[in-house]
Amino acid sequence: MVSKRLYVIGYGALSQEVYDVTKELDWKVSDYYVEDKYFNPSTTVKVLDQVFNLPTSSSVFVAIGRNFERFRISQEIMAKRPDLLFPPLIHPSTQIASSATIGQGSLVLRNSTISSNARIQDFVLVNNNALVEHDSKVLEYSSVGPKASLLGSTTLGKFSFIGAHSCVLQTRTVGEGSALGAMSLLTSDLPSEQLWIGIPARFERVFDYREDIYAL
Repeated sequence: MVSKRLYVIGYGALSQEVYDVTKELDWKVSDYYVEDKYFNPSTTVKVLDQVFNLPTSSSVFVAIGRNFERFRISQEIMAKRPDLLFPPLIHPSTQIASSATIGQGSLVLRNSTISSNARIQDFVLVNNNALVEHDSKVLEYSSVGPKASLLGSTTLGKFSFIGAHSCVLQTRTVGEGSALGAMSLLTSDLPSEQLWIGIPARFERVFDYREDIYAL
């Protein structure tokens, strides 16, 4: 059986996670690509622009942890090469209900659970041991931290982030571009572009999702 080829954008910790998942799925990472500012000629990594020369219908994965950067790079690639494919990568240990959906370019890591009628949209990152319960929606370019939980009928907005071991209670919404800090409990709706922390979570400061995603 011939392994499927995958071309990975990024060469950091998340790309290593992607590599580990591909081994479980019988994919083969053919090359890694980075933007010019990260390029090191002493490595075998290629410059991002070379992605635009890939064969028709090649499979590409954008292994960029920052939500907005993942959006920016994937949009550039899709605009210039609409024929390229962005398969979701799902670790075999994940439990996924038959009624759940996972969009293109998304990554679901080890021992996560995606329950009935949950909707994981495009280019989402679901970290190890995360829980997305029934009827919840995780909108595009957002991230769910390790061991974080979205309980039933919750919504995680576009570009938003919930940290490790955090929990969003049933029916609550995390607004677009917002963040819930690690080990926090969200008991009410979180407005757009804010950082909340604590148990229960409360407003901490205005959040710039383009820059602040790792400054939590």
